[in-house]
Amino acid sequence: MSEQILVPEGYYAAVAVPTTTEDGTTAVARFALSKNETRKVLVAFEVIEGEFAGRRLFWDGYFTKDTAKRTVQSLRYMGFKGDDLGAAESQPLNQRVSIKVGWNTWEGKTYARVEFVNSPGGAVIKLANPMSADDRRKFAAMMRTSVAGVPEVAGETVDRVNAPAVPDAPSNGSPGLGWDADHPQDPFAAASSATPGMDDAPF
Repeated sequence: MSEQILVPEGYYAAVAVPTTTEDGTTAVARFALSKNETRKVLVAFEVIEGEFAGRRLFWDGYFTKDTAKRTVQSLRYMGFKGDDLGAAESQPLNQRVSIKVGWNTWEGKTYARVEFVNSPGGAVIKLANPMSADDRRKFAAMMRTSVAGVPEVAGETVDRVNAPAVPDAPSNGSPGLGWDADHPQDPFAAASSATPGMDDAPF
């Protein structure tokens, strides 16, 4: 197998895509337990713009006391509706997002993975002089009439009906990782879920 170039670290426009479940159906959001039994959701993303369009990478969102809110926020960016997480398995979750790709190296092999899921164009920006909460409230009140005069616009959705694919191959040219609920070949699943001080809890 020829060597495959990893998706470089950085931000990419992407959309969540279905993967095949244990019973042969497909779903975008797959809920599972990590090796240390931390609850998590697993999603495959497809890059939809640029040189690496069509490439697919995985994201694990963990439901711990410190991470649950951010994980749900990521699902919202994908298009999750309602308050029943179980319903996410049957929803399309096909809204355009921005993913942050990072590299991890394990036993001499390097893998590209999704580290964060953000709103479109959602790279982190640190403001030199952000408004205070009180300033934002006053500004919002001042702008209310003007804002009401601008019609709402539905968010862009992206349709991806291709068959599920494995994630990026390691940089040494060996086949890409297999993927199931336990990530049996994924060295980062256990490590990323074992952060000290995190326990399963609703937010």
